[in-house]
Amino acid sequence: MNGILKALRRKGKAMEDGIGTALSGFPPKLVKTITCDQDPEFANWRRIEKRPVP
Repeated sequence: MNGILKALRRKGKAMEDGIGTALSGFPPKLVKTITCDQDPEFANWRRIEKRPVP
């Protein structure tokens, strides 16, 4: 896995769920930060930040 995933829909909720799903495959200690750009699909970055890592 190269860490790059293609989004099927460019909506905030879809991106939030997709990022959560993608990160769930990694141990919590491995993922410290993610970087989002300023496009509208990342408008939910605060909720993504507060999501518990499975």
